[in-house]
This record gives sequence, C-alpha cells and structure tokens, in this order.
Amino acid sequence: MPSTNSLKRIKLFEKLPPIFWVVITFELMERAAYYGMLAILPYYARYTLGIPAGRVGVITGVMMPFLYLLPIFSGALAEKFGYRRQMLFAFGFLSTVYFLIPRLTSFELLVLGYMAIGFGIGSYKPLISSTIGKATPTEERNLAFSLYYWVVNLGAAITPAIFAFTFPRSAYVYAYYVASSLLFADFVLCFFFFKDATEPDRTLTVKRSVLNIWEVVRDLKFAVLLLIIAGFWFMYAMNNVVVVLHGLEFGVLPAWFPPAGVAVFNPLTIVLAGPLLSKAVEKVDTLKAMLTGVIIYIIGICVLGFILDFYAFVIGIIVLSIGEFIVAPAFLSYISKLAPKEKMAIYMGATFLPSMVGITLGNMVGAYLFQYVAEGWHMVKFFWGIIASIGLLTLITFIVYNNTLGRRMVAYEDRHLAVEEVLKRARRPSSLESRSALTLAVLLIPVLLLGSYAMGTSTYYPPEGEKAPSQQAVEEAFRMDLSESGYTAEGEVSTFSYNITGCVLHINLTLLWQDEPVRAYQRNEPDEFSLRLISPGNDVVEERTASDGRIEIRYIGEGTGGVWKVEISCISAGPITSRGPLGIITWQDSGNSWNLIGEVVYLTTSS
Repeated sequence: MPSTNSLKRIKLFEKLPPIFWVVITFELMERAAYYGMLAILPYYARYTLGIPAGRVGVITGVMMPFLYLLPIFSGALAEKFGYRRQMLFAFGFLSTVYFLIPRLTSFELLVLGYMAIGFGIGSYKPLISSTIGKATPTEERNLAFSLYYWVVNLGAAITPAIFAFTFPRSAYVYAYYVASSLLFADFVLCFFFFKDATEPDRTLTVKRSVLNIWEVVRDLKFAVLLLIIAGFWFMYAMNNVVVVLHGLEFGVLPAWFPPAGVAVFNPLTIVLAGPLLSKAVEKVDTLKAMLTGVIIYIIGICVLGFILDFYAFVIGIIVLSIGEFIVAPAFLSYISKLAPKEKMAIYMGATFLPSMVGITLGNMVGAYLFQYVAEGWHMVKFFWGIIASIGLLTLITFIVYNNTLGRRMVAYEDRHLAVEEVLKRARRPSSLESRSALTLAVLLIPVLLLGSYAMGTSTYYPPEGEKAPSQQAVEEAFRMDLSESGYTAEGEVSTFSYNITGCVLHINLTLLWQDEPVRAYQRNEPDEFSLRLISPGNDVVEERTASDGRIEIRYIGEGTGGVWKVEISCISAGPITSRGPLGIITWQDSGNSWNLIGEVVYLTTSS
C-alpha cells in the first residue's frame, strides 16, 4: 500500500498537466546553466583572465538590456510563429554560445559573447511563464507559479554549489561546458516532448508590444516611480560581481572556501526561508513591506561591507536576501494599486524596467566604483557606505513620491468612488513615512558616508598575475606595515628609506602630531609639517603640507621596486604667546614630535 507522502506526490502530478512538468524542467536546466555561469564569472574573469574589476562589471552588465528588453519582442514573436520553434532556436543558440565562451579570452570578445548570452536568454525568457499561464487550469495556477519560482531558485542554488565544491578554481572554465550541455539537453527535450499550448496567432504584431511600453514611459508620474525603484536594483546588482571580489580581495573569504560558493547563499536563503517570509508579510501593508525590505537590505549591505569577517559576510548576504524577497513582490503589489484599472496589464508589463536600468548600471558603475574606491584607494568600507547611501536615497525619494505623486495617482484613479473610500485609500502617512522618519533617513546619509570614510583603509590582496594565490601567501608577499616616530626641529628634515623588491601597487601614509598644550591665557600658533614621498628615481611622487595635525598621502600606481624615501619636514614651529602685566611675552618653539603610520602593497617578482 503506497504511503501518504507517495499519494500526495501522485496527486500533485495529477493536478498539473504534463506540459507543465516539461517546461519547468526546461527552466530548471536553463537557470542552472545561467546562475552557474554567473557564480564563476567574477573569479574566472578577474583571476584567470586578469581582467580589471570594472570591465568584469561591463561584461555582466551588457547582458541585462537583452534579458529585459528582448522579451517585449520575443513574446510577441512566439505568439505569432509558435513557442516550440522559438524555444528550439534559443536552446540551440545558447548551447553553442556557452560552448564557445572559453575560447573568448579578451575583454572585447567576452563582451560580445555575453551579449550573445543575453540575446539567447531574452529570446526565451517569457515563454515558460506564458506556457504555464496558458496550459494550467485557473484553480491550480497559484500552485503552478509557486512551483515555478521555487524551481528557479533551486536552479540558482544547485549548480553554484556543485561548481564550488567539486571543481577546483583552476577548472572553473569547465562550467561553460556544463552550461552548454544543459542547454543541449533542453533542446533535445523540447524537440521530442514539447508542443505549443495554443495555436500561433499570426495577427499579433511586435509594434503593439512596443507601443504599450511607450505608453507607460510617457506617464511621467509612473516613470518617476520606476526610476526610483531602480535605485534598489542598483544595490542588488552588487551580488553579481562586487560581492565575490570583496570577499576575495579583502581577506574575507578563507582559503578553504571556494569563490563560486558565494552565489549559493542568496537563492538558498529564498528557497529555505521563502515560505515562512511569505506568510509573515502577506498581511502587511504593501508600502510598509517595501520600505521594511529596503531597510533590511541596507542593513545587510552594512553588515557585509563594514565587518571584514567571513561569518559577518555570510550573515550580511542572508539578511539582504531576506530584504530582496520582501521588496520584489511588494513592488509588484504597489504597482497594481497605482496602475489605471483599464491599463493594468500594460503597466504591470513595464515592471521589468527598474530591474533593467538598476541592474545594468549597478553592474557597470558599481564595478568601476569598486575598482577605484575599494581596490584603488583600499577603502572598501567607504565603497559600501556609498552603496548603502544609494539605498537610503531610494528610501527617501520613495517616501516623498508616495506622499505626493503616488497619492495623487490613487486619488485620480478613484475619482469615481465615494469620498470616504478615497480618503481610506489615500491614507495618512504611517510612522515609517512621517516627517521625523524622513529627516532621520536624510541625516543618515552624511553620517554613513563620513563614518565609512573615517573607517580608513583596509588591507588589499590583489590578484597575482593570472592566478589567485592563497590568502596566506598574499598576506606575506604583498603587505609591508610602516610605523615610525620621532622629533623634527624647525627647518629640518627627517628621512626614512624602504627597500621594496617588487612592483608597488599603492602606498598609504599618515603623519600625526599635536601642538604643545597651553593655558587659557596663552596662544600657540600651529606647527606646520610637510610629508613627501620620493620614488627610487628621486622624483617627488606626492607632497602634502598641513598645520592641523594630520597629513595623508595615498599613492596609487604601478611603481618600480627599489629604495623609496619618506621625508618629514617641520616647516615652522609656531611660537607660544602670553599676555600678562608686562605685555605680550613670546616663547619660540623649536620643533615637534610626530608619528608616521602606513602600509605598502606590492607584487613580488618571484613566481
């Protein structure tokens, strides 16, 4: 006699048509190929191919417009010429492109390759959900789409985990061959087992789909909302490239943890916590859910970025994944309440625009920002402070929008309702939207930026050549801490020499001093110091002068090895003056004590 669990599984398969199980198998394998490829890309491009971080972001970013814009056309084309024909084209095309990617080892060729991946996915992307909607009975549609989204996240988790814990880092390139095989399997399954759920309608036109999107964009109030929400997806895009490089280049990931494993935490959190989160937020007001989700995401960013520890890194990803899970459906629900009822489908069809804009710009701009601020200045915490501030700015502008343009849109659409109903829907601001909450969010932006900047630099472990050494090897080979203290008389110079045997990537120097303490009736003119960095060729690379007790020098570049010098000059030792019964008395100061701290990061010439 079959068990109760077996009977439940049989009933589940009976509830949904066979074509449903065929298309979610397509989706499972295609998503597994896509997210597996994304999981290995940052390490493969940055460490194996030696491509700079900013360009890695460009490679990822060029896919996004195809992923989001092409479905406008591909959906209409599939309705006109048939789903099966278009799926076969997409699966065959993607299988070929994935197979060829390992042969494209330059930045320019990889950009073209990833544009091709975006084209292939975009030509297929809307067909699975449309097939489910057409082939599934109305009463089972919620179940069908729940299984569909669960399978998407399962595919996003399973291949990164397999690649992470079975492939050595040097073999990440084979992920593209696995992706090619999965898409070829989709092609074979589609050829033998898939049939269109409905007959093609050759009267449909692509022009109508484009005009629908244009109609939404012309609604300026709605377009402003879409632009605001793009700020959240800008933050989200950091998951694709920057989060992995952050873990690798700032000593967060231990040597035993594979870089591809970073991509597992986000989908795994959604797969495991999704059902509980859905129940927790299903009765929460849509606006509160959106704002809460953005706040949670910002908290996750801060935990991940400000605490350079592996466990904090993992916790940060889990927290921001929870925020993402709350924001995405709440945004769709919010749009459905603002959209004109007679144009609901058109407006809902445009909800992909914020994702496209935010993720495209986030990948490109975010990666270059990481390259210059985190890698160049070694201020990775300041980088994450900037990203979190963009999240706060999104939060602020959304609250302002909801209390102005959003409220007007609700009132306009409800002009035919009773006044009481209008007032009920255009409700008074909650505590999250109150003026005090808005003021607090505004004040937090400079606090976050200044605070993260004040956290200073962090030790940066750059890739060595075309392969990534272990974290321990990087720490021993590349970093030199500097610490000096002394006294320099006025007009004199203290010089320190450092023999660096490799290629200098950056030098950070900070000179600190304090003027002599004086009594209330005395005045001490500030001492003025100069700090100079001199290259092995006796060229002054940088010179700074100050009288406020602090001088910082950050040299970034590929300097040669040899003897580098640091010169500390006391330009003037300010006199101390005192006003007494006999008049003004002046004591000449002779000099001052100081402390010099810093670090040198360089590449050794050894293999």
